[in-house]
Amino acid sequence: MGFNLVADHKPHAVCVPYPAQGHINPMFKLAKLLHFKGFHITFVNTEYNQKRLLKSRGPNSVAGLPDFRFEAIPDGLPVTDNDNTTQDIPSLCESTSKNCLVPFRNLLYRLNNTSSSSNVSPVSCIVSDGSMSFTLEAAEELGIPQVLFWTPSACGVLAYAHYPFLVERGFIPLKGFPYIEVKGDSQIVIKTVKDRLVPLKTSFIGQVILRYQLSNKWVPRNTIDWIPGMKNIRLKDLPSFIRTTDPNEIMLNFVPNEISKVPRASALILNTFDALEQDVLDVLSSMFPLVYSIGPLHELLSHQISDYHEELANFGSNLWKVDSECIKWLDSQEPGSVVYVNFGSIAVMTPFQLAEFAWGLANSNKPFLWIARPDLVTGDSVVLSSEFVAETKERYSSDDAFQLTEFAWGLANSKKPFLWITRTDLVTGDSVVLSSEFVAETKRGILLAGWCPQEEVLTSINWRFLSHMGWNSTIESVSAGVPMLVGHLSLSNRQIVGLLAMHGVLVWRY
Repeated sequence: MGFNLVADHKPHAVCVPYPAQGHINPMFKLAKLLHFKGFHITFVNTEYNQKRLLKSRGPNSVAGLPDFRFEAIPDGLPVTDNDNTTQDIPSLCESTSKNCLVPFRNLLYRLNNTSSSSNVSPVSCIVSDGSMSFTLEAAEELGIPQVLFWTPSACGVLAYAHYPFLVERGFIPLKGFPYIEVKGDSQIVIKTVKDRLVPLKTSFIGQVILRYQLSNKWVPRNTIDWIPGMKNIRLKDLPSFIRTTDPNEIMLNFVPNEISKVPRASALILNTFDALEQDVLDVLSSMFPLVYSIGPLHELLSHQISDYHEELANFGSNLWKVDSECIKWLDSQEPGSVVYVNFGSIAVMTPFQLAEFAWGLANSNKPFLWIARPDLVTGDSVVLSSEFVAETKERYSSDDAFQLTEFAWGLANSKKPFLWITRTDLVTGDSVVLSSEFVAETKRGILLAGWCPQEEVLTSINWRFLSHMGWNSTIESVSAGVPMLVGHLSLSNRQIVGLLAMHGVLVWRY
């Protein structure tokens, strides 16, 4: 069945995001913009995330409109009762690539076979996340044009595209770089490329070594001077998927496999803009047939969609319940006085990191808004001591339990009001729980164990943003002119700091 449009019908776009919050948000914005331009939209979630949307936004969240419909396919992972956390990323990548093609193909056949009876055009095109490239197989089989939407920065995509060359030149897998394995509840071992196991009987020593391992001290600082468009980049600045000695590590193989499929797509689109990443975009354009920068999507959406369809404007893609009351609190603070803290939807902390970070906020004496997901901390819950709670109870906070505790006391000691957004899954566990001491100490701040309307927070007044440097947060902050303090870098975020520095953007990193 080839590409075919029914006369007088809207073109029909099927949008398939990677099933994580930071990928769903930009795809949802793009879907709204396409709808605004006259497309019929079918937005495809995983069944797991469809349930999360129903929980966070209510029974009407996926009801859709006659020309903006929601569908769901299984992700292939075991069913779990805990539907308030981000799934394990490597497991999710492996599962979607192996298990999603058949249900997605079946969905396309159903949409096309019912198009005449439903008065909807057959599928005209597919817009898929770059990490969901199984969709290309179905698109090619049915003769449907497909666009790949890579949601990281352009420099992140360019780094991914050079992973095979890093392997060829012997940079990765890393040689002799230790990594951590956990055996049972307490035994932690360090494993090197030679498989030498060193058991560590105490969790404290394991924590210290784990923190040391995740730092840059064991990552080679080789300058990679042969990636065009990325001058003076170092190995340690590349996306952290390379930080393994295991040649069979899932992400080390998944990312190059996905990026290798870009030439099969009709086009590659990126949520960036030319003035920010021109050199990198020029290089990508020389590597792939058609490359388009379409960002910042949140700015395009706010300028074009606000008044045209009230129902659609109210549709959201947040997988955690949003607390909008923090905006009222922000409006009551002095302009530029609040520290906004949000480490995104995937990053996790240890209880130790949390404690240090929290007290740093406390000692700053600044008002703060801290967003702390329930799964932010690696452990059962985000628990802050009663001292910290007492110190910061008038500030606003919301994020692993050791990391959370440290971070919370940092906020408390800052003596400043704060707005802290903590997702319910920010700590690896069931919930974010702050001790009574922390609450008492941080009266000037707000801790939100969930999510917040970040774009509204960033544009309300010129706040300071303590960020993990995820691309969505970065492009939103740059657009709003909000200063960023960078911490807890992970995944593809390190090279973004260098990118901003090249453009004269001042970034503080602790």
